[in-house]
Amino acid sequence: MKNLIKKLFKKKKKNHFYSTDVWSEIADKYEIKKKMWDYVKKYTPEEMGSGLILYGEIYGAGIQKGYDYGLDEIKFEGFDVMWGGEYLSTFATKNVIINSLNLPHVEELYVGKWSKQVQDMFVVNNFIPKTKVPHEGIVVKSVSGERSKISKVINPDYLIYSEKHNVEDSH
Repeated sequence: MKNLIKKLFKKKKKNHFYSTDVWSEIADKYEIKKKMWDYVKKYTPEEMGSGLILYGEIYGAGIQKGYDYGLDEIKFEGFDVMWGGEYLSTFATKNVIINSLNLPHVEELYVGKWSKQVQDMFVVNNFIPKTKVPHEGIVVKSVSGERSKISKVINPDYLIYSEKHNVEDSH
């Protein structure tokens, strides 16, 4: 079972995109490996299937050139969980990330039927609190966890800001 956990962690590399190994730094800071191991060892290999994968985002100082979310450190928030080769529903994902692993989860802004009006309410003219720095945007996905129904909607103000401030990004 321990081999399943080892396979799921990003491997340490000598050369990094960032000046340091931010993934290991985050894993250590949030004790992710220990928390995942404590969680999965309650299950048999048959129950685990192909394993547990936690997806998350690292953000803050030094992650994106010219865009630090007003932070002087880096942070992590989980947003998806795959169990046995299947993505979990948003409810189950939050339950695993928050309650079982005791990790921060990306803020859920809205649950309900999609509409452009609701989407734009969270995207257009949306800024990081107490700043004039626009949020990047939002992710819209099905509550079932189905991957064919997922998209990222970029804030137009962010696109202008990122071009003006030479923000390097992977969108």
